[in-house]
Amino acid sequence: ASTHDERARARHARAREGGDARDARDARRRGARRGDDESRAAAAILGRRERRRRRRRDARTRRDRAGRERCGRAREGDGERFATRRASAAKSASEARERGKKGNEWMDARQRLKFGERERERGEARSPNRGRTAGGERATTTTTGGGGNGRTSAQGQGMRSPDDDAAARESERRRESERAAREENARLREALEEAERKAKASAEMVVELQERVRALREENVGEARVLTRLEAQLRRREHEFEAHREMLSSQLEAAIYSANERDNEALARYQEARDEVRAAKMAASQYVLDDAQRREFSLKAGWCARYFNLMIALGLAPIDEDIKQEAETWTWAFGIALEKDDTHASIARKIGDVLIEAGAKPVASYEVDTSLVTASASAMDTEEPVENDENGVQPDEHAGPTHTSLPPSLNPSWPRNFRDALGVEIAMRYLASRRIEERVVVSLADVRRASAISSISRNAASEDDSSALSDDEIHEFHFRRAWLRFMWARAREAGMDAGVADEREEHWLSEMQTMTNPNMRQPLRFKRDALAVDKGLKELRAFLVESRLWR
Repeated sequence: ASTHDERARARHARAREGGDARDARDARRRGARRGDDESRAAAAILGRRERRRRRRRDARTRRDRAGRERCGRAREGDGERFATRRASAAKSASEARERGKKGNEWMDARQRLKFGERERERGEARSPNRGRTAGGERATTTTTGGGGNGRTSAQGQGMRSPDDDAAARESERRRESERAAREENARLREALEEAERKAKASAEMVVELQERVRALREENVGEARVLTRLEAQLRRREHEFEAHREMLSSQLEAAIYSANERDNEALARYQEARDEVRAAKMAASQYVLDDAQRREFSLKAGWCARYFNLMIALGLAPIDEDIKQEAETWTWAFGIALEKDDTHASIARKIGDVLIEAGAKPVASYEVDTSLVTASASAMDTEEPVENDENGVQPDEHAGPTHTSLPPSLNPSWPRNFRDALGVEIAMRYLASRRIEERVVVSLADVRRASAISSISRNAASEDDSSALSDDEIHEFHFRRAWLRFMWARAREAGMDAGVADEREEHWLSEMQTMTNPNMRQPLRFKRDALAVDKGLKELRAFLVESRLWR
């Protein structure tokens, strides 16, 4: 029956494949003649459907083969179990037969026991006659001797003859043998009864095993029938599943076609989502700076403002509106107060005075503003409750140093966020690329030499003081010394180069306090200190302090 079903399914599958192949060929021909996109798509769909049906047919064939193999293995397993049960039943029957043989041996022993009892009864029946005969003889002898001498009769009555002793011993031996025979008879009877009980139990067990073998044979037949029904039900479900899967495949193809029509809309939504993500990233990058960063970038804004104003005042580059706008922007960012008659040179001088005065102050002279840190920490910790300590005060996990060596920003509204910090870094790198620091020193030296030459030409008798630094040059090196002190202080507070940063900060602080003293009037000391400042700037760049602070 299974072979017939397989052949029928194979014929149906070949018929479907032939029909699908013809439909596909017809569709391709119509598409080739008309050049219609829909016909080509239909031909492609029919071709794919044909390939899928082939794959499904192959899979179904493999599953049927595997199912038949499983059923065969199950039947073989049932046969093995049945053979094992039959072997155990045969073993039990053989044991029962052995017990039956033992029972027959006990029956033979019982018959022999009965025969021995009959023999003993016959012997007892003969022994009373012998006693009576011996007694008569003894009586006759006694009577005969009674008519003689009286002392002789008395002696005859007190003595026994050897025949009497032998008879007594024989009777005693017989009694002992009878008693032993009775005990053996009782023991054999008990053993015989035990053997009879075991034989009866063995017979009952044999009957029970025969019933179990018959029941197992019937159960095996029932299980084979159930397996056959389950196999037929499994095949029916597989056919239903194939039909359902074909229906789902057609629905999926229709959904794919509708999805292709919505591709443009999905692409547009994807582009919108990317724009939103980009905007969100830009908004996230504009975070609020802490107090140390605000102080650092305020100093950098003053540095940019000073050198942009010096570049305009000394004419170190072509002056255009962009340069002027940069100078105004960084002057406003630094927050210095201006007057109407201030020039670019006076603005640079004011910025330098402010930073030089701050650089001469002792270490940790300013208090840290922790309002920004507290606000950001509270915004981050709103969802988590904070436990109080023993004194009832909430611990501040974000607390840092309470004092710093960096002066606060003079402009409370700048810097606001990371964009301002990025702008000041770009301006500093622009000035460094134009080498404005070196050009400022060279320009100030040129001005000093030109003024000295003009003064010598006007008054030949005056001394040549062209080697002494001018006030502007001294002011420039004071500014650079203050800048070195601030950068090493920032490195120390950031935990960079422990030991080196502390020593450098103390060194430049002592130099600031010494060189800015109004009583200092040693021109040669100023020149040597200018060389030390240049070496200090090179050392700062060698340690990459500014780059590491930015990172």
